[in-house]
Amino acid sequence: MNYRALFLTLLVAGFFGGCNMITNPVSSNDASGTVYMWIAPYTDTKVSSENPDMNYKNSADLTAGRADIPGFVTNYQVSYIKFLMPFLPEGTEIQESYFEVYHSGTTEDGTTDDVYLNLSEVGVKWNADSVTWKHGPDNGTYTSGLSPMKIKLHSKDWSGTTDITPLVKRLISDTASNTGFRLTLADNQNFYKSFYSNNDWHGNGSDAHRSDSTLGLAPRILIKIVLPAGKTTKDIYYPSLPPDTDIKLGRFTMTRGFIWMANYMSGTPDWPSNWGVKKGL
Repeated sequence: MNYRALFLTLLVAGFFGGCNMITNPVSSNDASGTVYMWIAPYTDTKVSSENPDMNYKNSADLTAGRADIPGFVTNYQVSYIKFLMPFLPEGTEIQESYFEVYHSGTTEDGTTDDVYLNLSEVGVKWNADSVTWKHGPDNGTYTSGLSPMKIKLHSKDWSGTTDITPLVKRLISDTASNTGFRLTLADNQNFYKSFYSNNDWHGNGSDAHRSDSTLGLAPRILIKIVLPAGKTTKDIYYPSLPPDTDIKLGRFTMTRGFIWMANYMSGTPDWPSNWGVKKGL
């Protein structure tokens, strides 16, 4: 299989497949009570054993794949994703949390989409500016990580984990443990599946990449919280952007003006319907 040609094909297919999906959800800066948060990554990348010295930081897609000829694996593709987690007011209750990626294709590699992915914490620090297959967090080996979480794949749609609230609580309370996520195939077969990256092509011209004014179809962490009395989303803060961020800046942007999340006040019975939240289904 020519994976370079496949790469271009799945990008085009993924672009048109995602055109009806919400990418810039309405945000409220003074929401209180129950709040639904959509957090986009500040950087992500992929590595491939086929090109072990290549850095893919600004790629428009992420991949999880394995290719071979009968009896011999020729290459693997693994993706890495990093988020900045919020500082929440003391007394905030975290009720639900999910990790989701947008699968931009439909059987783009000629195989079924009825497969599962593995999501795991990386466990060591890594830098998206320089990570490659050979010089990366997994040192040129294929691993699904410790206690991987399962993601059921969907075609041209969001795909995500079941509730991961205990993990998200720890990442928020212990920032040193936040080393990002690894996305790999769960099935030991030949697949090549693509997802929008933090540099997705959902848009036109100079606005084609995920920016400070749109969350795009980049990977996301969704968190449902209940703020304590007297607190609003104005009391939620984020750390400064790390050097390896790949968010595209607007012309007049201040760093503190980044859109990291969408907020909804209490009153809706569940997650906003146009977010397409899967809850692991």
